[in-house]
Amino acid sequence: MTSRELYCCMYKNQTRVVTNGNFHFQRLGLDQPGLLMLIREMQGTLKDPSQEVKSISLSYNDKLGDIGVNKLVEFLPSNLNSLGLVDCNISDKGGAKLLGWIKSATDLKMFCVEHNHFSGEMKILLQHISRVKGFDLFI
Repeated sequence: MTSRELYCCMYKNQTRVVTNGNFHFQRLGLDQPGLLMLIREMQGTLKDPSQEVKSISLSYNDKLGDIGVNKLVEFLPSNLNSLGLVDCNISDKGGAKLLGWIKSATDLKMFCVEHNHFSGEMKILLQHISRVKGFDLFI
């Protein structure tokens, strides 16, 4: 799939159309099994370095939690520009996995994780790495 082609995903009778490297699946009620289904459908695109995956947002899917984020991190491309996980019920366990991915991320410009359940310590760690790597953090 090229960045100009459309990618459609059906989940719970809702369609999200994705184009130009922007994968936004917000407010779908995705849970961990739904995320695994979505990852299976997108796996080739996410792991293919020739594909332009610029942005992924799974914001407002509060059933994802730490387990879903841990699985997602396994498939995130290192050249992603933007990741949105607002209100996804993520705690420090998921935050630690995200920190690990951020360390290997090469092109991250924006990371949105507002309205999750991070401790003050985790927020400080995320703020520190955002300053070191030079990306915008919304927490």
